[in-house]
Amino acid sequence: MVTEKVDIDAEGKEKDGHVTVLSDDLLRVENIEKDMGAIEALKLYPWSVVWSVVFSLTIIMEAYDKGLIGSLYAQTAFKIRFGDYYPSIKGYQVPAPWQAALTQASNVGIFIGIWINGLIVDRLGYKKTALGGLCFLAATLLLTIFAVNRGMLFAGEFLCGLPWGTFIACAPAYASEVAPIALRGVLTTYINLAFVIGQFIAAGVLLGVQGRTDTMGWKIPFIVQEAWPVPLFILICLTPESPWWYVRHNRVEEAEKSLRRLRGDAGPVPINQQVAMMVETNRAEMELGQGEHVTYSDCFKGTDLRRTEIVCLAWASQLFSGQNFTAYMTYFFTLSGLKSSDAFKLNLGNYALGFVGTVSSWFLLNKFGRRKIFLTGISIMTMIMGIIGCLYWTAEKHTSAKWGQAGLLLTWTVVSDASIGPVVYAIVSETSSTRLRAKSVGLARNAYTVCALCFGFAVPFMMNAAYGNLKGKTAFLFFGTSILALIWAFFRLPECKGRSYRELDILFDQRISARKFATADAQEHPQATLHV
Repeated sequence: MVTEKVDIDAEGKEKDGHVTVLSDDLLRVENIEKDMGAIEALKLYPWSVVWSVVFSLTIIMEAYDKGLIGSLYAQTAFKIRFGDYYPSIKGYQVPAPWQAALTQASNVGIFIGIWINGLIVDRLGYKKTALGGLCFLAATLLLTIFAVNRGMLFAGEFLCGLPWGTFIACAPAYASEVAPIALRGVLTTYINLAFVIGQFIAAGVLLGVQGRTDTMGWKIPFIVQEAWPVPLFILICLTPESPWWYVRHNRVEEAEKSLRRLRGDAGPVPINQQVAMMVETNRAEMELGQGEHVTYSDCFKGTDLRRTEIVCLAWASQLFSGQNFTAYMTYFFTLSGLKSSDAFKLNLGNYALGFVGTVSSWFLLNKFGRRKIFLTGISIMTMIMGIIGCLYWTAEKHTSAKWGQAGLLLTWTVVSDASIGPVVYAIVSETSSTRLRAKSVGLARNAYTVCALCFGFAVPFMMNAAYGNLKGKTAFLFFGTSILALIWAFFRLPECKGRSYRELDILFDQRISARKFATADAQEHPQATLHV
């Protein structure tokens, strides 16, 4: 590294002909932030926490819907309105093809919305993109409330998915850009808590209308969704744009104003030097081959291809570990013979446990890091899926085994929400380069969405009483996919805890092995100073 004091130019670097060297001043800025503890960071960046949490609240709406649709198939009023009568089971059931279509309608919309987000967020910023999405969502939610048939409900779910796609791509990227290193893990994993909160609200609303067989029995859960767009619009109007977004657009003065709103003027590092560090990181990534204007194709070039693989497969691993199976928890419980009221109560308890699991992950992240938590969590979840599948034959004869399966699914939720569930958001947000972040997060979520579509169409047919009727044996599918995800993570998932974005650029550029990422010293490599 540079050992003597040098003057930094307007972009925070010293120029030496064709070589650019990082100055001592900027290294000091980086080291101060890296050495900062969580409590100290919280005192210095209280508004970063507030605005990140506000932005992440947009996720609650998608989470609410995800918790809603899968459980509505077990709700009497919904089955009567949108289902068909089956003499073989002496009751109404939404046909498996329509279960798959309605469940995946929003995912198709989310897939398209994410691609749109990647095209507009670099131009408009996170804030304007989110505000536009909220306006669009307020209108499209009306289609679900006033749906008169399955086709209209499908259209409503699809159109709602478009803004949900922008929210899920913006929220983790925004959180990672406004948070200091010490709080980056907590604020990005908070998104998982927003998912849990949304699903918990959905479970509570469904429990409240569970006994109703009139039209309002299924409409009320959809009406509740309209409570979110207006207050969120007002709150997001107050949030500052990401300073990194301003830096990428060469608007350094506005980046300083944004950062001042996030942390104030107090602190060990002057605002202008902190922004200079952002400018240097942005410039270095441009020199590494991304150029002034980035496109989706840049995510598949050079070392960014490896980063894209990591974020895509890490997010998809949530599904490989059994998330689609647990999304049908209420429906699975009723198929297994539990009373409908007991099934809805268990579902509500499931999301309460998810809340506990996510909060506990915050204490684990800074101590154990992302990689260890991910590997430990998915190992336990793999075993749970295998045991649930094996209990199928016993559950057919003994009620206690059915409750055993229910208990294991609840355990799966705690493990998931303390490990792979929240930690994925930290991995996705940190692994991507700053210039490609919006597009990388979008690609990762769309990899998740494609897998969700595949599993989402398969699982209803596997579980539906009128089709596969596999019940607990469905867990064997996810037992196999979890093993594959575990093997991939062991060899390919790096540890990004405590690294600055500049250091991550260096380690990826040096092609450091995933298993050596945690101990590698970025300062030992020539590119740590040259940034070429």
